[in-house]
Amino acid sequence: QLSVYLLSSFSQLEQIWYQINQKMMTELESYLKNQFTQKSICSDTTSQNCMALDTKVSILWALYDADPKDGEIYKMYSTLPTEKLSKLVHLDLISKLLSIPTLGVTQKDTLEKKAITFTNEIISNELVFNPRWAFLSNSNTAWRLQNTAKFLEIIARIGNEKFSDIESITDNMLRFITSAKMNNGFGSTLDNANIIQSLAYYVEKTQNISQTSLMGRIHLNGKEIKTQKIDTKNVF
Repeated sequence: QLSVYLLSSFSQLEQIWYQINQKMMTELESYLKNQFTQKSICSDTTSQNCMALDTKVSILWALYDADPKDGEIYKMYSTLPTEKLSKLVHLDLISKLLSIPTLGVTQKDTLEKKAITFTNEIISNELVFNPRWAFLSNSNTAWRLQNTAKFLEIIARIGNEKFSDIESITDNMLRFITSAKMNNGFGSTLDNANIIQSLAYYVEKTQNISQTSLMGRIHLNGKEIKTQKIDTKNVF
């Protein structure tokens, strides 16, 4: 899992113009692809020399972060027993696979149909909706927030226009997440990072900010180190 974390983290750092050693990145990608291919999926928790399905999924996410155009990711995905994945995890994978430019027409059409089917099933079976807010149900509050934010990210990646009447749901999900942050916060630092990352992607893709006028302040070790006015001109 450390190699997965490193590849994903370094890939995200590259997106904000940090220079990462490319030889190391290539070696990480090769190592993870080899591990994915060579190890079968564990049949139980006591199995040896195998890999958990969740770990294989994490490898695909990390490889996508490193190179969203890598067609080999789809081939690796095709070897997974995807029926064992939760609908949300599978939908997240599909939303990323759809952006791979080397996908064939049939492959892309099949994935898009699955995406629409899974989205409708999630809405039918997991959505809690009222006129003021909406969220994906989960007994754990932190996971409820993370799953709801992840759903927003997925919809933005696939494209709002692919779904009918989705805006009322996504708007109410945003209200729910905003309210949670104002009242009790998002939980741990990692919870905060995951949720904010999903929300930032959603807002960037949908441009869903009509009016913005904020003052951002960055604190380090109890001291304010930077102040920045944020408005519609620089929010993205």
